[in-house]
Amino acid sequence: MNKAIILIMVFFSLIGIAYGESLPAFPEAYFGTITGASAGLTITANIGGTTVGSITTTHDGVYGGAGASDEKLFVCAAGESVCTSGATITFIASGTDSGSSAFTPGGITQLNLSYSAAAAAAAGSTGGAGGGSAATTETLTEIASDSYIINRLEKSLPEGWEDDNLKYSRVGDASTETFGKNTPAGIEEAIEHVTSTKAISVLQELKAGFESGEKAKAGVTRTLTVYNIENLDTGDYVYRTQITLVVTAPKDMKKIKVVEIIPKTVAKSTDDLAFTGETPEVLQKDPVVQWTIDSLKKGKSLDLSYTVKKKLSSIKSYTIAGGEEVVAAPPEEAKPPEEEEDKEDIVPPPKPKYGWLVAAAIVLIGLVGYFAYTKKKERK
Repeated sequence: MNKAIILIMVFFSLIGIAYGESLPAFPEAYFGTITGASAGLTITANIGGTTVGSITTTHDGVYGGAGASDEKLFVCAAGESVCTSGATITFIASGTDSGSSAFTPGGITQLNLSYSAAAAAAAGSTGGAGGGSAATTETLTEIASDSYIINRLEKSLPEGWEDDNLKYSRVGDASTETFGKNTPAGIEEAIEHVTSTKAISVLQELKAGFESGEKAKAGVTRTLTVYNIENLDTGDYVYRTQITLVVTAPKDMKKIKVVEIIPKTVAKSTDDLAFTGETPEVLQKDPVVQWTIDSLKKGKSLDLSYTVKKKLSSIKSYTIAGGEEVVAAPPEEAKPPEEEEDKEDIVPPPKPKYGWLVAAAIVLIGLVGYFAYTKKKERK
């Protein structure tokens, strides 16, 4: 235990002795594994019917963590009157007993719990292994085994479920909304959830571009669909929520950035998400991600999606999307047609006719040769 905590405990104990008054018990911190559970399950601690602490899991099969900065389930942090040393703590997960322990004020305890979705359903619980509801009031629509949806959801299955007999169902109907905070003011809100220098720089660049007109805002609609995945071999089930972003270009655009800022209440890190299709760049682990679209024609859309490993009722993220407008080159000025001068048919000069001269020369030579031969013969 940290020395500072020990000194504080001793200090308050001495005060209590000095004044003869009892002091509230120090809380006890719990962490460990919880078999059969997925991210999003709420675990409560009770003493004598009074709730004295709770935690919601953020990863499959575990709650809290051993590290100094890890979240833990704190019991009796409010100093409830039932919190006496040695009191029995009962841990409830989705309405069912998951384990128990004796209260030790000021302790840090690793306690492994267990959870059964089937038992929770039989008890009429309101929470499933994925933090959702298995109540009979839910409308479940089974997904066909050859559906592309199953291929997407398989990336988010709990460890060890890959080869099990699974049943996939959609819970209720999908809900779609138009995101209206893709604005400079919306970016200011989003930056409050960002700590990474790189992520802040990207958002500030988009904000400045929107304000100056150098960047155009893309249209964004978002669809939330919840799925129930039941393991028919074990009776357990989990919930998964798929978020689909539809980015639409209001004009020809290029170098489009789509930045998704997801609050920690939805997912504490990118480990709690599963991406389908194009994988984004992680700007911040807890989590801020970015997709880059090279170009998009006016009126055209592109779908981007990810899956949250628990049941959500609404989309709480910020989706900031914008890029450069493609400026068309100015049209070339039409040149007036050149007036063609009337061209007269030019008759080429007649070629000199030398053929008759050649023929005459041949005849002349022949005659000269003939007379010379005849005259020579007469002399003889």
